[in-house]
Amino acid sequence: MKTSFSGFNSSLLFLVLLLSTAFVVACDQENNIIPVEDLPLSDEQAAQIVEASLVGEQQGLDAAIADITEVAVATTSCGTAIDSTYVFARNTDRLTANYAVDLQWLPSCGPGGLVRDIVFSRTTDGTYSTDRISSDDESAGNLTVDNITGGVNLNVSGSFSRTGTQKLMARQQRTVNSNCGITLENLKVNKGTKRIESGQAIFLLTGSSSGGRSFSVEGSIIFHGAGSATVIINGNQYEVNR
Repeated sequence: MKTSFSGFNSSLLFLVLLLSTAFVVACDQENNIIPVEDLPLSDEQAAQIVEASLVGEQQGLDAAIADITEVAVATTSCGTAIDSTYVFARNTDRLTANYAVDLQWLPSCGPGGLVRDIVFSRTTDGTYSTDRISSDDESAGNLTVDNITGGVNLNVSGSFSRTGTQKLMARQQRTVNSNCGITLENLKVNKGTKRIESGQAIFLLTGSSSGGRSFSVEGSIIFHGAGSATVIINGNQYEVNR
């Protein structure tokens, strides 16, 4: 009996070609994988950086608001510039933070010699780390507060910015250099709790990834009180509890 190898050889050749093609495609796909650092910054990642710029224990905007409220409630004389410094340190299972804080303020006189408003500046330099994000940064707040002698709420306006390097650790880890500039619009701050009750802000987040890809994201923040806020980017809403 004769055995024919022609069909067998054709099948073998087809299999070899198929495997070779699959190998080439797989190699091309692997070579075309974009490193995380070169991917665009997602809206969710941008919101995470903005959120971190608000949190008080991470020496964000809320910490500046608490300081200016304490100053406003305690200040009884006007016309003299005052400055102060302190060190903020936390070491818990969910947060490590170390910051040097510098404060300067100038109270202005109103009718009857009462404090009418206070021009307040605050700078920080330090680091923080959580399970979601870590940062080496500095911040600057330039704020004005009034309604000091009337009602339960202060009126606060001005700007706050934070510049530094953040490592985002949720999902895909990546490192970015960023500047988050926040412009405040008519914030109402409770004199007792030292927390924002209502108001809005707009922000511009700019920077670059460690791979050199630049980004620019703008959006708004709506403050709801009790430590809650909504960050809005491209119509997407991200709830923040500070």
